[in-house]
Amino acid sequence: MAWKNSPVRLFHGTDDVSADEISRTGVDLSRCQPLTDFGTGFYTTTHLDQAKNWANLRTARLRLGALPNAGAAVIAFEAARTGLAGLKSLNFVRDDADYWAFVRYCRTGGRLHGPGGAQYDVVSGPVSLWSQKFVISGCDQFSFHTDIAVKQLGPVRKTLAAPVKTNRLFRILK
Repeated sequence: MAWKNSPVRLFHGTDDVSADEISRTGVDLSRCQPLTDFGTGFYTTTHLDQAKNWANLRTARLRLGALPNAGAAVIAFEAARTGLAGLKSLNFVRDDADYWAFVRYCRTGGRLHGPGGAQYDVVSGPVSLWSQKFVISGCDQFSFHTDIAVKQLGPVRKTLAAPVKTNRLFRILK
């Protein structure tokens, strides 16, 4: 098989209202949650089933609160590899001591995590179950932290509406 330098397909699991808003207006970094694995950012994954899991978890939380009719949704993006390659990025291949130190820093309020007190544009690595120090086998996450990074996502390519069912369960590794 020949190398084609194809775009990276990334998925974001969310609720149906947020998916519609992102489709219409784009990603708004000011709406992202702090105290996450890689800090405040817009989180995606290359694994559709993982995005479905995130969508279902978010929808379950919303249904317990003010939005009892919330539906799960997954949106897809295609990002050019050449665009991603030009970003300031930090990539974790496995959950080693550096990975856990970074996750701890971000989960406990660390803000600017890039070189020289700046912000990384994008961070990628395993999906963790903080604070137990577990990772989910076979899952990854890409977090986008700056406007220049979000622009690499381009427009929403596809939206999957509820009900969102997963095709596999992910194993938790110690």
